Amino acid sequence: MKNSSKPHYLGKQQRKILLIMSNAFIVFFLLTMSVSASVLGQKVSIDMSDATLEECIKAIESQTDLGFFYKVRQVRKVDGISITAYDEMVDDVLDELLSGTTLTYQLSKGVILIKPKPVVRRASKPVNVPVQESTLAKLKKVTGTVTDEDGQTLPGATIREKGTTNGVAADENGKFEIEVQDNNAVLIISFLGYETVEVAVGSSTTIDVSLVLALNELEEAVVIGYGTSKKKDLTGSVVRISEKAFESSSFTDMGQILQGQVAGMEIVSGNGRPGDQVRIRIRGESSLQGDASPLIVIDEVPMPDNYDLNLINPNDIQNIDILKGASAAAIYGSKGSAGVVLITTKQGKEGTAEVFYNGNISIQQYSNKIQGLNAEQYKTLLMRESIYDWVGKSVWYVENYNRNPYYYGDMRQYGYFHRVFDPTYFEDSDTDWSEVLTQNPINNNHTLGIRGGNKEASYYASFGYTDNKGIIINNFSKRLSLNLNLDIRPTKWFEMGFRVNGSKNPVSNTGDYSLIWTQRPDIPVYNEDGSYYRYYSVGHSRYRDNALQLAEKAPSLSDNLSYTLSGYGRIVFSKNLRYQATYSYSESKGESSRFTPSYTYAGSGGYYGGVSGIRNSTSSYSNQINFDNALHYAFTNEIHDVSAMIGTTFNQDKAGYVSAEFQDFPDDYIQNVEYNA
Repeated sequence: MKNSSKPHYLGKQQRKILLIMSNAFIVFFLLTMSVSASVLGQKVSIDMSDATLEECIKAIESQTDLGFFYKVRQVRKVDGISITAYDEMVDDVLDELLSGTTLTYQLSKGVILIKPKPVVRRASKPVNVPVQESTLAKLKKVTGTVTDEDGQTLPGATIREKGTTNGVAADENGKFEIEVQDNNAVLIISFLGYETVEVAVGSSTTIDVSLVLALNELEEAVVIGYGTSKKKDLTGSVVRISEKAFESSSFTDMGQILQGQVAGMEIVSGNGRPGDQVRIRIRGESSLQGDASPLIVIDEVPMPDNYDLNLINPNDIQNIDILKGASAAAIYGSKGSAGVVLITTKQGKEGTAEVFYNGNISIQQYSNKIQGLNAEQYKTLLMRESIYDWVGKSVWYVENYNRNPYYYGDMRQYGYFHRVFDPTYFEDSDTDWSEVLTQNPINNNHTLGIRGGNKEASYYASFGYTDNKGIIINNFSKRLSLNLNLDIRPTKWFEMGFRVNGSKNPVSNTGDYSLIWTQRPDIPVYNEDGSYYRYYSVGHSRYRDNALQLAEKAPSLSDNLSYTLSGYGRIVFSKNLRYQATYSYSESKGESSRFTPSYTYAGSGGYYGGVSGIRNSTSSYSNQINFDNALHYAFTNEIHDVSAMIGTTFNQDKAGYVSAEFQDFPDDYIQNVEYNA
């Protein structure tokens, strides 16, 4: 919230000190050009013949206080210009100069940018051929290439059919292929940092597009390690993910939301199960300890190592800044060597209290289900494999030891062959385990909150609930989140704020999709009485586990509670100088357990047996304390922009865990450790 009250000023002696500091810092200034919003209304007179565009631009510069920005090689290509203009406005002269060329102009902050027009190259118009009416309903294929103004391809550019959800991304060579409804379709081509272009398809089947840089992107203020800066003033790479990316997504998993948002940033979400930790890799960089995970910073508070982004409610995020370059993340030292992810949460705003709700309910289903072997195919495959296995081993003995072909044994007595061809080896069912072990989950994501404030204080509070189920039954991840932000301005020269955010995250894990392909299709799921079927494997001399029974009765359970408490105080000495102290305390507690019943292979003691149930439990704990002090100086006028910071940081981390295994329980329902033998 912008504070409209005037800052407190110090006395004459203090102002003298500030003046000395200002003169000391002035050597670091960045020169920018600034003119009034009506610069194009200035008038010029030009009378030139057979001139280049560059010569004409210099003639305009000599008569005005305008500044031009352009690529010399692009402007020098335009020559043979003849123009006569007396006391005409600059915009009229520019329109005449650039008419009939591939260039256009744009005014931003008093600087005129000469840039290429968006280029759309189409294939030659095909010959009209009579088409049957039924053919018109078929989709039309359009191909093309997306490049920048220099002809460099733009891999990952988005191509979308307007008014539909139909869209594709350009490949590593900038090429794309999309099927649209008909000739009336309009393609929307976009790429981060470039102006979006709309192209009518018409009769064309090949459309090549050249995008130009969006100048306003350079004016955007982004968060960096030591404050904020405009993109155009940065030497390091900084990318912003805005609030729109989170509002427009129905995903509840941060990995899915961030996927594809930043070039060069890799998102790893484990095996795709709900609750799997999201890991980020920024161009494969790694820290001094060898960890390739970037540092996560939420509202200026660094998070512990291996912080899970899924603990954050996406609806509470205002924006995320990705610091790739070393200069932007330098203040974090070695912790930021793999990059820094700066997350800014939503704050209160001045005005009447506003109660808000944001929620969605979605359903997941297969887009293309993988079909496995049925029972008959499985039996045939095993029989052939047993024969090939015997033949292969027999041939190997003949070739290497010159033994009798039957040295390895009569094929009918060969162990593998004997088991598979035993009449009791196969069952009579035909089970599709992909139907038994999967579901079409319904996911919920809801956030309820309130925000408001006035000139003296502002507040934001939200409560979130997420229930994310997996494709495999009994796989789920739930999240309860709380976020409180309070900013107070009791005087003109002092501000303070408090932040509380926490989450509770229970997770059930029964396995990933590979669980399906380890099941035999000839084995039934249930007995005739409705109990779980258990198959006795003669070859392994044990019962095989029923996958559905394990998923429903013996999942791995975990529960994590984490929270962060932080506060800051800010003293404003003058409009150029301020001091800020920030303190934060983060804590995380986790419990995980799995009970393996006695009727399973592992729970009975495995090969040796003699065990009646096994329970594995792990408890983990970690906390982190941060205390930062920083003195900020900033000076800005029409041509100078100077900033500096000096500060100290104290950090303390603690972590530990306890893991235990318990065996032999009275039965599979009493799992209290006190009763284990």
